[in-house]
Amino acid sequence: MPYTLTTTINKISLVPNPINLNLLLEFHDYMKSKGCSERHQNNALQVMVQLANFLGRDRTFYGIEKKEQIMEFLDAKKKNVAADPDEKWITTWNHYLARIKLFFR
Repeated sequence: MPYTLTTTINKISLVPNPINLNLLLEFHDYMKSKGCSERHQNNALQVMVQLANFLGRDRTFYGIEKKEQIMEFLDAKKKNVAADPDEKWITTWNHYLARIKLFFR
């Protein structure tokens, strides 16, 4: 079952880096002020919470300066042909990339 927006917002409080936590809360406020749908907010926040958790306690979003740092996270979403013969992981990879671009713009 997919997470609701409320559940995703609660997961923001579990982000290990306080700077990233505050940025995600600001991002959520920004999306609300722009009138984004709850589904759009939820999708974007889920990806960014996962990225924040991937970065851990020591790295912030401000510290991302090279595309390789994002690629490391995205490449973790790849699956081998045995696990995903239809290569549906590509859709997930592109979805995550689009949400990350939205955040950093």
